[in-house]
Amino acid sequence: MAVANTTKLEAVNDILRNIGVSPVNSLTGTSNLNVQNALSELENTSRAVLLRGWKFNTVDSLTINPTINDELLVPLNALDIVNNGGESIVPRGTRFYDTENGTFTITEALDATVVQYLEWEELPETARQYIKIRAGRVLQEDTVSSQTLSSYDRADEADALIELRVAEERDVGGNVLTSQTAQRILTRNRVLR
Repeated sequence: MAVANTTKLEAVNDILRNIGVSPVNSLTGTSNLNVQNALSELENTSRAVLLRGWKFNTVDSLTINPTINDELLVPLNALDIVNNGGESIVPRGTRFYDTENGTFTITEALDATVVQYLEWEELPETARQYIKIRAGRVLQEDTVSSQTLSSYDRADEADALIELRVAEERDVGGNVLTSQTAQRILTRNRVLR
């Protein structure tokens, strides 16, 4: 029997149960404030978690070519982007800006590291679990404010984060030299993951 990944509906229903609200059958066309709050928190938490930059949502070397107007456009799904050339070209809004020459006109291609936003369906299960549990804890603390529930939620969240980090180390072929901690030390002035 195949086991499917957690759907967005299942995640929202778990978050709703965490605040003592009955689950729903659909996420479309609902005006239920609790469902809207759960969806919003799931989205906010997903964005915050993905911003850290994981192996599954980071492209280490993406070539960005100039448009016909000699502009470099920031990819629409970029949460964070770093110019790998270390030059004076930086993202500004939806385009790249040349700080040395004070212009958006850039004629050369750019090699960049991009941390991408991914839709729920594109996330690995370990990330879905961590995001769901963290979003549930945050919403519970904002609405119910139960210290007892919060302590259980924090323990579940810590376990889920460990699972996510284990999967990350496995994906990058983890060892002491390639671990996230070692990479942070080696790239302190670059993208932090």
